[in-house]
Amino acid sequence: RAKYQNAGRGLQIAHKDFRHIWQMYFYSHWQPAVELLLLLIFYSGGQSFLPVNAARTWFFWIVAISWLYMPFLYNPLGFAWSRLVEDLRLWQRWMISQGVTDPQESWWGWWRLQMNGRCKALRQNRLIILVRNMRFLLLALCIFTATAFRRDMYLFNQLAPPIVMTGCLLMGLMLAARGEHTRFTLTYGTWPTAFARVMPLLRFIGWIVTGTLFAAVLFTMEVTFGELLGGLAAVLMVLWTLAHSAVETVGYFEGWIDFTMQPMIVETVRLCHLTLGYAIFMPLFALAALKYFLNASEWQTNYMWHTNVTSTIKTSQIEMANLVRKGTISTLVKGHYERFGRLEETSP
Repeated sequence: RAKYQNAGRGLQIAHKDFRHIWQMYFYSHWQPAVELLLLLIFYSGGQSFLPVNAARTWFFWIVAISWLYMPFLYNPLGFAWSRLVEDLRLWQRWMISQGVTDPQESWWGWWRLQMNGRCKALRQNRLIILVRNMRFLLLALCIFTATAFRRDMYLFNQLAPPIVMTGCLLMGLMLAARGEHTRFTLTYGTWPTAFARVMPLLRFIGWIVTGTLFAAVLFTMEVTFGELLGGLAAVLMVLWTLAHSAVETVGYFEGWIDFTMQPMIVETVRLCHLTLGYAIFMPLFALAALKYFLNASEWQTNYMWHTNVTSTIKTSQIEMANLVRKGTISTLVKGHYERFGRLEETSP
Protein backbone atom coordinates (compact mmCIF):
# COMPACT_ATOMS: atom_id res chain seq x y z
CA ARG A 1 0.00 0.00 0.00
CA ALA A 2 1.31 3.43 -0.92
CA LYS A 3 2.44 5.63 1.96
CA TYR A 4 2.99 9.39 1.90
CA GLN A 5 6.55 10.50 2.53
CA ASN A 6 7.39 14.14 3.17
CA ALA A 7 9.81 15.51 0.58
CA GLY A 8 10.83 18.47 2.74
CA ARG A 9 9.64 21.13 0.29
CA GLY A 10 6.87 22.56 2.45
CA LEU A 11 6.92 25.61 4.69
CA GLN A 12 9.04 25.34 7.79
CA ILE A 13 7.07 25.14 11.02
CA ALA A 14 9.93 24.69 13.52
CA HIS A 15 12.23 27.53 14.52
CA LYS A 16 15.86 27.22 13.42
CA ASP A 17 18.58 29.14 15.22
CA PHE A 18 21.43 31.05 13.60
CA ARG A 19 23.73 28.04 13.59
CA HIS A 20 21.50 25.94 11.35
CA ILE A 21 20.66 28.89 9.10
CA TRP A 22 24.36 29.71 8.79
CA GLN A 23 25.18 26.15 7.76
CA MET A 24 22.36 25.97 5.22
CA TYR A 25 22.57 29.37 3.55
CA PHE A 26 26.05 30.86 3.92
CA TYR A 27 27.72 29.58 0.75
CA SER A 28 24.52 29.43 -1.30
CA HIS A 29 22.89 32.77 -0.37
CA TRP A 30 24.91 35.04 1.92
CA GLN A 31 28.30 34.97 0.27
CA PRO A 32 26.88 35.91 -3.20
CA ALA A 33 24.59 38.49 -1.56
CA VAL A 34 27.46 40.19 0.30
CA GLU A 35 29.55 40.21 -2.88
CA LEU A 36 26.67 41.77 -4.83
CA LEU A 37 26.08 44.36 -2.10
CA LEU A 38 29.74 45.38 -2.11
CA LEU A 39 29.61 45.82 -5.88
CA LEU A 40 26.43 47.91 -5.62
CA ILE A 41 27.87 50.09 -2.86
CA PHE A 42 31.06 50.61 -4.85
CA TYR A 43 29.04 51.45 -7.95
CA SER A 44 26.80 53.85 -6.02
CA GLY A 45 29.77 55.58 -4.41
CA GLY A 46 31.32 56.32 -7.79
CA GLN A 47 28.18 57.89 -9.25
CA SER A 48 27.02 61.45 -8.72
CA PHE A 49 23.45 61.07 -10.05
CA LEU A 50 21.73 59.04 -7.36
CA PRO A 51 18.22 58.98 -8.98
CA VAL A 52 19.64 57.62 -12.22
CA ASN A 53 21.74 55.10 -10.30
CA ALA A 54 18.73 53.96 -8.26
CA ALA A 55 16.65 53.53 -11.41
CA ARG A 56 19.34 51.35 -12.93
CA THR A 57 20.21 49.14 -9.96
CA TRP A 58 17.04 48.90 -7.84
CA PHE A 59 16.38 45.32 -8.97
CA PHE A 60 19.83 44.15 -7.90
CA TRP A 61 19.37 45.73 -4.46
CA ILE A 62 16.14 43.77 -4.03
CA VAL A 63 17.87 40.55 -5.12
CA ALA A 64 20.76 41.04 -2.67
CA ILE A 65 18.50 41.92 0.27
CA SER A 66 16.22 38.97 -0.56
CA TRP A 67 19.18 36.57 -0.52
CA LEU A 68 20.22 37.91 2.87
CA TYR A 69 16.93 37.99 4.76
CA MET A 70 14.51 35.58 3.10
CA PRO A 71 15.79 32.70 5.28
CA PHE A 72 14.79 34.73 8.36
CA LEU A 73 11.43 35.73 6.88
CA TYR A 74 10.40 32.08 6.43
CA ASN A 75 11.80 31.08 9.83
CA PRO A 76 9.03 30.93 12.47
CA LEU A 77 9.63 33.47 15.27
CA GLY A 78 12.56 34.76 13.25
CA PHE A 79 11.94 38.37 14.36
CA ALA A 80 11.05 37.73 18.01
CA TRP A 81 13.40 39.62 20.32
CA SER A 82 13.85 36.83 22.88
CA ARG A 83 14.57 34.24 20.19
CA LEU A 84 17.05 36.56 18.45
CA VAL A 85 19.00 37.09 21.67
CA GLU A 86 19.13 33.36 22.38
CA ASP A 87 20.07 32.53 18.79
CA LEU A 88 22.88 35.09 18.82
CA ARG A 89 24.26 33.66 22.05
CA LEU A 90 24.26 30.12 20.64
CA TRP A 91 25.79 31.31 17.35
CA GLN A 92 28.61 33.12 19.15
CA ARG A 93 29.39 30.05 21.24
CA TRP A 94 29.34 27.92 18.08
CA MET A 95 31.65 30.34 16.27
CA ILE A 96 34.34 30.66 18.95
CA SER A 97 34.44 27.02 20.04
CA GLN A 98 37.91 25.49 19.78
CA GLY A 99 39.08 21.94 19.16
CA VAL A 100 35.63 20.42 18.46
CA THR A 101 35.23 18.51 15.20
CA ASP A 102 31.44 18.09 15.32
CA PRO A 103 29.85 20.46 12.75
CA GLN A 104 26.83 20.99 15.01
CA GLU A 105 28.99 22.04 17.95
CA SER A 106 31.82 23.96 16.30
CA TRP A 107 32.19 26.37 13.41
CA TRP A 108 35.64 24.97 12.72
CA GLY A 109 34.25 21.45 12.29
CA TRP A 110 31.60 22.69 9.86
CA TRP A 111 34.03 24.83 7.86
CA ARG A 112 36.57 22.00 7.64
CA LEU A 113 33.84 19.67 6.41
CA GLN A 114 32.95 22.19 3.71
CA MET A 115 36.58 22.62 2.67
CA ASN A 116 37.35 18.90 2.52
CA GLY A 117 35.17 18.51 -0.55
CA ARG A 118 36.79 21.46 -2.29
CA CYS A 119 40.33 20.30 -1.50
CA LYS A 120 39.75 17.14 -3.57
CA ALA A 121 39.04 19.01 -6.80
CA LEU A 122 41.03 18.31 -9.96
CA ARG A 123 43.98 20.51 -10.84
CA GLN A 124 42.22 22.30 -13.67
CA ASN A 125 39.26 22.96 -11.39
CA ARG A 126 41.59 24.35 -8.74
CA LEU A 127 43.01 26.72 -11.31
CA ILE A 128 39.48 27.89 -12.14
CA ILE A 129 38.78 28.39 -8.42
CA LEU A 130 41.95 30.46 -8.06
CA VAL A 131 41.00 32.68 -11.00
CA ARG A 132 37.49 33.15 -9.60
CA ASN A 133 38.87 34.09 -6.18
CA MET A 134 40.92 36.84 -7.76
CA ARG A 135 37.72 38.86 -8.23
CA PHE A 136 37.80 39.67 -4.51
CA LEU A 137 41.33 41.03 -4.83
CA LEU A 138 40.22 43.14 -7.80
CA LEU A 139 37.23 44.49 -5.87
CA ALA A 140 39.41 45.25 -2.83
CA LEU A 141 41.89 47.09 -5.05
CA CYS A 142 39.07 49.12 -6.63
CA ILE A 143 37.62 50.06 -3.23
CA PHE A 144 41.02 51.07 -1.88
CA THR A 145 41.84 53.10 -4.99
CA ALA A 146 38.47 54.88 -4.91
CA THR A 147 38.98 55.65 -1.21
CA ALA A 148 42.47 57.05 -1.76
CA PHE A 149 41.66 59.19 -4.81
CA ARG A 150 38.31 60.54 -3.65
CA ARG A 151 40.18 63.70 -2.68
CA ASP A 152 43.74 64.98 -3.07
CA MET A 153 45.44 63.25 -0.12
CA TYR A 154 49.15 63.27 -0.87
CA LEU A 155 50.10 62.31 2.69
CA PHE A 156 47.61 59.46 2.67
CA ASN A 157 48.95 58.14 -0.63
CA GLN A 158 52.47 58.09 0.81
CA LEU A 159 51.62 56.41 4.10
CA ALA A 160 48.91 54.03 2.86
CA PRO A 161 51.17 51.13 1.71
CA PRO A 162 53.21 50.84 4.95
CA ILE A 163 50.11 51.27 7.12
CA VAL A 164 48.15 48.60 5.26
CA MET A 165 51.08 46.16 5.17
CA THR A 166 51.84 46.73 8.87
CA GLY A 167 48.21 46.20 9.78
CA CYS A 168 48.02 42.97 7.75
CA LEU A 169 51.23 41.62 9.28
CA LEU A 170 50.16 42.47 12.82
CA MET A 171 46.72 40.96 12.25
CA GLY A 172 48.33 37.80 10.89
CA LEU A 173 50.65 37.64 13.90
CA MET A 174 47.76 38.01 16.33
CA LEU A 175 45.67 35.40 14.53
CA ALA A 176 48.56 32.94 14.45
CA ALA A 177 49.40 33.52 18.11
CA ARG A 178 45.87 32.65 19.19
CA GLY A 179 46.17 28.93 18.47
CA GLU A 180 49.90 28.26 18.34
CA HIS A 181 50.35 27.44 22.03
CA THR A 182 47.92 24.51 22.07
CA ARG A 183 48.97 23.18 18.67
CA PHE A 184 52.71 23.24 19.36
CA THR A 185 52.30 21.83 22.85
CA LEU A 186 50.29 18.88 21.57
CA THR A 187 52.65 18.25 18.64
CA TYR A 188 56.12 18.87 19.97
CA GLY A 189 55.74 18.46 23.71
CA THR A 190 57.46 20.99 25.95
CA TRP A 191 59.95 22.37 23.41
CA PRO A 192 58.24 25.67 22.57
CA THR A 193 57.73 26.85 26.18
CA ALA A 194 59.56 30.11 25.53
CA PHE A 195 57.66 30.56 22.26
CA ALA A 196 54.32 30.07 24.03
CA ARG A 197 55.30 32.63 26.68
CA VAL A 198 56.36 35.23 24.12
CA MET A 199 53.27 34.93 21.91
CA PRO A 200 50.76 36.56 24.33
CA LEU A 201 53.13 39.50 24.75
CA LEU A 202 53.52 39.86 20.99
CA ARG A 203 49.77 39.65 20.55
CA PHE A 204 49.25 42.40 23.13
CA ILE A 205 51.87 44.58 21.44
CA GLY A 206 50.20 43.90 18.10
CA TRP A 207 46.83 45.11 19.38
CA ILE A 208 48.44 48.25 20.84
CA VAL A 209 50.27 49.09 17.62
CA THR A 210 47.19 48.40 15.50
CA GLY A 211 45.05 50.63 17.71
CA THR A 212 47.67 53.38 17.56
CA LEU A 213 47.78 53.21 13.76
CA PHE A 214 43.98 53.31 13.62
CA ALA A 215 43.84 56.37 15.90
CA ALA A 216 46.60 58.08 13.91
CA VAL A 217 44.75 57.54 10.64
CA LEU A 218 41.48 58.73 12.17
CA PHE A 219 42.73 61.91 13.88
CA THR A 220 45.69 63.10 11.81
CA MET A 221 44.45 62.50 8.25
CA GLU A 222 41.41 63.72 6.37
CA VAL A 223 39.67 60.37 6.29
CA THR A 224 35.94 60.00 6.85
CA PHE A 225 34.27 57.09 8.58
CA GLY A 226 32.96 55.72 5.29
CA GLU A 227 36.42 55.76 3.74
CA LEU A 228 37.87 54.05 6.80
CA LEU A 229 35.11 51.43 6.65
CA GLY A 230 35.85 50.88 2.97
CA GLY A 231 39.53 50.35 3.74
CA LEU A 232 38.64 47.82 6.44
CA ALA A 233 36.37 45.96 4.00
CA ALA A 234 39.20 45.90 1.46
CA VAL A 235 41.64 44.45 4.01
CA LEU A 236 39.12 41.78 5.06
CA MET A 237 38.53 40.81 1.43
CA VAL A 238 42.27 40.47 0.85
CA LEU A 239 42.65 38.24 3.92
CA TRP A 240 39.57 36.21 2.89
CA THR A 241 40.96 35.70 -0.62
CA LEU A 242 44.41 34.64 0.53
CA ALA A 243 43.08 32.20 3.13
CA HIS A 244 40.47 30.59 0.87
CA SER A 245 42.82 30.44 -2.10
CA ALA A 246 45.40 28.61 0.01
CA VAL A 247 42.81 26.09 1.20
CA GLU A 248 40.88 25.55 -2.04
CA THR A 249 43.78 25.53 -4.51
CA VAL A 250 46.50 23.84 -2.45
CA GLY A 251 44.40 21.96 0.07
CA TYR A 252 46.71 19.57 1.83
CA PHE A 253 49.73 17.47 1.05
CA GLU A 254 49.50 13.91 2.27
CA GLY A 255 51.13 13.53 5.66
CA TRP A 256 52.86 16.92 5.52
CA ILE A 257 50.57 19.93 5.80
CA ASP A 258 46.84 20.54 6.05
CA PHE A 259 45.77 24.14 5.53
CA THR A 260 42.45 23.53 7.28
CA MET A 261 44.45 22.88 10.46
CA GLN A 262 46.69 25.97 10.27
CA PRO A 263 45.72 28.43 13.04
CA MET A 264 46.51 31.52 10.98
CA ILE A 265 44.23 30.49 8.10
CA VAL A 266 41.47 29.17 10.36
CA GLU A 267 41.38 32.29 12.53
CA THR A 268 41.50 34.57 9.49
CA VAL A 269 38.43 32.90 7.98
CA ARG A 270 36.75 32.85 11.40
CA LEU A 271 37.32 36.60 11.73
CA CYS A 272 35.75 37.21 8.31
CA HIS A 273 32.76 35.00 9.17
CA LEU A 274 32.25 36.80 12.48
CA THR A 275 32.34 40.18 10.76
CA LEU A 276 29.84 39.10 8.11
CA GLY A 277 27.61 37.51 10.74
CA TYR A 278 27.38 40.64 12.87
CA ALA A 279 26.79 42.78 9.78
CA ILE A 280 23.91 40.50 8.70
CA PHE A 281 22.31 40.03 12.13
CA MET A 282 22.39 43.63 13.42
CA PRO A 283 19.57 44.88 11.11
CA LEU A 284 17.41 42.04 12.44
CA PHE A 285 17.99 43.19 16.01
CA ALA A 286 17.25 46.81 15.06
CA LEU A 287 13.96 45.80 13.43
CA ALA A 288 13.04 43.49 16.33
CA ALA A 289 13.82 46.23 18.89
CA LEU A 290 11.71 48.77 16.99
CA LYS A 291 8.84 46.31 16.73
CA TYR A 292 9.25 45.39 20.40
CA PHE A 293 9.06 48.97 21.71
CA LEU A 294 6.23 50.05 19.41
CA ASN A 295 4.06 47.03 20.24
CA ALA A 296 2.81 47.49 23.81
CA SER A 297 1.01 44.14 23.83
CA GLU A 298 4.18 42.24 22.97
CA TRP A 299 6.14 44.17 25.59
CA GLN A 300 3.52 43.34 28.23
CA THR A 301 3.43 39.66 27.24
CA ASN A 302 7.19 39.39 27.33
CA TYR A 303 7.30 41.08 30.73
CA MET A 304 4.53 39.00 32.28
CA TRP A 305 5.88 35.67 31.03
CA HIS A 306 9.55 36.42 31.58
CA THR A 307 11.33 33.74 33.61
CA ASN A 308 12.58 36.20 36.24
CA VAL A 309 9.10 37.64 36.82
CA THR A 310 7.39 34.26 37.03
CA SER A 311 10.05 32.86 39.36
CA THR A 312 9.72 35.92 41.61
CA ILE A 313 5.93 35.52 41.77
CA LYS A 314 6.23 31.81 42.56
CA THR A 315 8.80 32.52 45.28
CA SER A 316 6.60 35.21 46.84
CA GLN A 317 3.61 32.85 46.82
CA ILE A 318 5.63 30.15 48.55
CA GLU A 319 6.86 32.61 51.17
CA MET A 320 3.32 33.89 51.71
CA ALA A 321 2.06 30.32 52.21
CA ASN A 322 4.82 29.67 54.75
CA LEU A 323 3.94 32.84 56.68
CA VAL A 324 0.24 31.91 56.73
CA ARG A 325 1.08 28.41 57.91
CA LYS A 326 3.21 29.77 60.74
CA GLY A 327 0.56 32.30 61.83
CA THR A 328 2.75 35.30 61.19
CA ILE A 329 0.32 36.93 58.77
CA SER A 330 -2.63 36.83 61.18
CA THR A 331 -0.51 38.37 63.95
CA LEU A 332 0.62 41.20 61.68
CA VAL A 333 -2.94 41.93 60.50
CA LYS A 334 -4.25 41.96 64.06
CA GLY A 335 -1.57 44.40 65.21
CA HIS A 336 -2.26 46.58 62.19
CA TYR A 337 -5.99 46.89 63.01
CA GLU A 338 -5.32 47.53 66.70
CA ARG A 339 -2.91 50.36 65.87
CA PHE A 340 -5.33 52.07 63.47
CA GLY A 341 -8.17 51.64 65.97
CA ARG A 342 -6.21 53.53 68.60
CA LEU A 343 -5.48 56.31 66.14
CA GLU A 344 -9.19 56.72 65.36
CA GLU A 345 -10.08 56.91 69.09
CA THR A 346 -7.50 59.63 69.82
CA SER A 347 -8.34 61.72 66.75
CA PRO A 348 -10.78 64.72 67.44
